[in-house]
Amino acid sequence: MLDKVKISEFKSRGIEKFDIEEFSQQYENLLKELQEKEVPNKIIFQEKQVELYKSIHNTYYHNEKPYHTVGELQSKEQYVAKLFNDNLSQQLSAEEARLRKLKRDYEEYKNKTKDMTDAIKVLVGKYEDANKEYQTQLLNAIKIPLMVYSGRIIQNYPLGLGIRAVIKINQLVFEAASKSGSDVYNILSTGQLNGLSIALLLSIKNVYGDTKGLDILLIDDPLQTIDDISAISLADLLTQQGIGQIVLSTHEEAKAALLRYKFKHAGMSVREQNMQALYMKTVTEE
Repeated sequence: MLDKVKISEFKSRGIEKFDIEEFSQQYENLLKELQEKEVPNKIIFQEKQVELYKSIHNTYYHNEKPYHTVGELQSKEQYVAKLFNDNLSQQLSAEEARLRKLKRDYEEYKNKTKDMTDAIKVLVGKYEDANKEYQTQLLNAIKIPLMVYSGRIIQNYPLGLGIRAVIKINQLVFEAASKSGSDVYNILSTGQLNGLSIALLLSIKNVYGDTKGLDILLIDDPLQTIDDISAISLADLLTQQGIGQIVLSTHEEAKAALLRYKFKHAGMSVREQNMQALYMKTVTEE
């Protein structure tokens, strides 16, 4: 190690002639010589750094000796860092408070949503109960007229003449009287279903019709797809209802003749209108 600072060796007298004072003197001489050869550490700056330092020295210190120490700069740095950290801490605290408020609001809205959902379920339940009660009352009111009218209209149905209405899972279902559990939609033909619709209409009119109101019945093509026997039965049934005015439409001349005959035979006045002829007359006159 001494060779690196060009000191050949450190010598003292041998052990047999060791003198503590002489050794201390030699050791102090060695330390002094090392101090003289000590070279301070050098910091090598790049050219860009030197230019930057010069610019800072000129701008902020006007090429004069700085009036503050490195310790003061470090203290300033710590102060700025503290302010920065304090600012971030305040922002963090504010965001945490905002998050807590959002969570409270969320829980509040969640509870309100649950309460509203429960209330809606109660209303739906009441609506379903009211609807079922309404259907039950309607069913009890029209079941006898429906059985009679459907039996009179659908006279060619081999499994029985009457159609009954029952309530299943909150809905009104029509069944053949002789075939319980089977929806007539899967049994009757299209013409027979049309006859059932008319029977339902007449049943409701028979029960809930108000003679003080507009006493009129309008049916669009009631005899469409209905066989001749059912058509005759329907025509007879319509003449027995005591309705003030009946307006019917049909595109078949034979069915129109049947209705004309039945109504006149029952003593009812009949007025016919050829809608196609009226339309063509209107078009040609324009």
